[in-house]
Amino acid sequence: MKRFGRIATALLIVIGGWLAIDQGYAYAQTPKDGGTVRAAIARDVVNMEPWVAHGASIYMVQMNVYDNLIAYKPPNAEFEPQLAVSWELPDMTTYVFKLREGVKFHNGADFDAEDVKFSLERMMDPEGGASLAPQLQDIESINVLDSHTVEIKLSQPNAVLLALIASSTAHILDKDWVESGVDLTQEMNGTGPFKFMAFEPGLHTILEKNPNYWKPGLPHLDRVVAVPFRDDSARINALLSNEVQFIEYVPWIDFDSVEANSDFQMFKGFTPFNLLRFNVNEPPFDDVRVRQALNYLIDRDQLIKLAFGGQGIPIEAGLIYPGTPYFNEDLKRWTYDPDKALALLREAGYDSFADLSFVLKCASVTVHTDSAEAIQGLLQGLGVNVELEYIDIPTLLDHRKNGGYVAMMDGLSLSYFDPDAYSYYFETGATGHAAGAGFSDAKLDELLARGRVEVDFETRKTIYRAFEERLLDLAPWYFGFFRPQGEAMASFVKGYERLPGDLGTTSTSRFEYLWIDK
Repeated sequence: MKRFGRIATALLIVIGGWLAIDQGYAYAQTPKDGGTVRAAIARDVVNMEPWVAHGASIYMVQMNVYDNLIAYKPPNAEFEPQLAVSWELPDMTTYVFKLREGVKFHNGADFDAEDVKFSLERMMDPEGGASLAPQLQDIESINVLDSHTVEIKLSQPNAVLLALIASSTAHILDKDWVESGVDLTQEMNGTGPFKFMAFEPGLHTILEKNPNYWKPGLPHLDRVVAVPFRDDSARINALLSNEVQFIEYVPWIDFDSVEANSDFQMFKGFTPFNLLRFNVNEPPFDDVRVRQALNYLIDRDQLIKLAFGGQGIPIEAGLIYPGTPYFNEDLKRWTYDPDKALALLREAGYDSFADLSFVLKCASVTVHTDSAEAIQGLLQGLGVNVELEYIDIPTLLDHRKNGGYVAMMDGLSLSYFDPDAYSYYFETGATGHAAGAGFSDAKLDELLARGRVEVDFETRKTIYRAFEERLLDLAPWYFGFFRPQGEAMASFVKGYERLPGDLGTTSTSRFEYLWIDK
C-alpha cells in the first residue's frame, strides 16, 4: 500500500481521495484473446505529438500507445498506478514515485527514471507548446534518486499535481529515442498496451498488441484499426453494417435507435461543452459588454433543440458540471434576455442588433457545424449579421493555440477532475485559450494560484466561486451547453467502461480491456 502522512492525506482528499491501487477488472465472463476491432473516429489523427492536446479522436490512438505515471480508472476515476507503482508525500512540497521495473518501450529500450525526468521536463517547458506547461510551473526540480525512483520537489504545495500527471497529455517517453531526432508528430514509441504500426492519412491508423505489456494477460485484442469517418451518417452506418465494431461521437439523432438495438451497446455522458471563443483583442469582442450581450442573446434552450434535438444542458454559470461538489448554483446568470443584451450593446455604442456583425469560424465536424449554423440562424433572426467561415481540423488546432479568429465555434471538456482545470484555458499564457487569444486577467491568475495550494475543500470552493464570478463578468467565451457525447459498439465487444464526468472523452484510452466474444 502507499504510505501517506496526515498532510499528504489531506491533499488527496482535496482531489477526491483517490487512493485505490487495484489494477484488475472484474469480468462476468472470462475474456477471450485475439481478434481486431475496427474503430471509427470522427476525424483523422493528423498529429501525434505526445504532450499536446489534440482532442478526443486522438486519445483512442495516442493513449493506447503511451502510459503515464498514474491514470484514472473507471468507473469512479480513482487514481491507479501505471508506470509508477507507488507514491509518497514526505512533506507538502515533495512527491516520491517508485517506478515499475522490467518495463520496456516498444522499440525494446528499458524504461527507467531518466525517461520520467526527461518527459516531465518536456511537459514543463513553456517554449515547447506542451499543454500542461503552465500548470506544472510549481515543479522546482525533478531528481533521479535511483534507476527506478524519482523525486519531484515543488516550490509550494500543489493540490492537483496527481490529477495533472494522470491527465491526457502527461505521457512518458523514451529519452534516448526522442533525442535521436524522431518526428513526434508522425511516430510513436510508448510502453502502452498497443504498438503504433502504420498511419495512412485519411485511411487508417493501425495499432498492434504489445506482447511485452507490463499488465499480465493484457491486452486481449491483437489489433486496433482506427478509421476516420467525418460524416456522421457514414460513421453510424459503418457500425450498423459491421464495417467497424466501435464508433465514437455517436450522432445524437441515433442515440435512441442504437440503445434499442440488442446488437449494439451505448455509453454516453453530457459533460463536453460547446462554446464560442472570443478574441478579446479584436473588435467587436474587445468590448466586454458585447461579449456579455451575446451570452444573453443566444437562446441556449433553442440552440440545444436545433443542434442536438433537445439533448443537452444549458451552461447558466461556469464549466463545472451541475450536481458536482464544486458547482455553484447561486452563480447562474446566463439566461435568454434580449432586452438586457440590447442594453449592453447600446452601452457599447450599437444602436440596434443590426449594427453588430462578425465572422464566426467553424471546423467542418458535425458537433461544431450544427451548433454554429444554429447560432447564426438565431442571431440573424434578431438582426445580427453573422458570416460563417468553415475551416479544416488542422486550422482549428492552430487557432486554438495561436489565435487568428474573431469568434470561433468549439467543443471542449475540462481535462482533469478538479476546478484547477480552468487554468488550462484562462490562466495567463495558458495554451488552451489565453495564449492564442491574448487573454489575461490578474484577478483570475491570483485565484487560480490560491486554489492550487489550498488543501481545505470548503476554502477551495470559496476560491473557485470567486473565480467563476470574475470569469462570468469577463465573459471571454459564449458559454453554450453541455452536449451529449457517446460511444457505441457491437454487442460482442466486451470490456468497455466510460470514465465519469469531464473525463468521459478519454474513455477510449482503455482498449487493453476490450475483447471479442464470438
